[in-house]
Amino acid sequence: MRYERLIKVLLNKNLEKPCIIQITGPRDSGKTLLITKIVEKIRKEGFSQKIIVIKHSHHKNIDVEDKDTFRYLRSGAEASLIAVDSGFGVFSSTIDPIDLVNIDFFDIIFIEGFKELTIGLKIDLSEKNIDIDYEAEKIYRYLLKKKCLHK
Repeated sequence: MRYERLIKVLLNKNLEKPCIIQITGPRDSGKTLLITKIVEKIRKEGFSQKIIVIKHSHHKNIDVEDKDTFRYLRSGAEASLIAVDSGFGVFSSTIDPIDLVNIDFFDIIFIEGFKELTIGLKIDLSEKNIDIDYEAEKIYRYLLKKKCLHK
């Protein structure tokens, strides 16, 4: 996969970091919904850890408003990175561009897609009828247990 190296370079020594959550599954399986629910819960509970979402897309162009990368930002993530065949883009309205190139700046990393990789805690939404709210709560509790969330 073309972006496997990009992800590994971005995350370098942090591949085993407990605060990396990878969500995989087929199209329309709820990957984006699950991530936005978790980020919204983190913000609602008053946690201020810096969050980035890294998304793989099979589309040919970088995302536009009302698509997944912007939904992540609206849910409370500080940054969103999308990788497509023609390149990649990073979106943020709150982070200094210098910090965007330093993945260590972020406390929690969500990865959507890149199913060929296993990075951090991997959740696969391939099964039908998965309860997204239940999965979101389970991941939220995992982040608490691993001390990824603290006030």
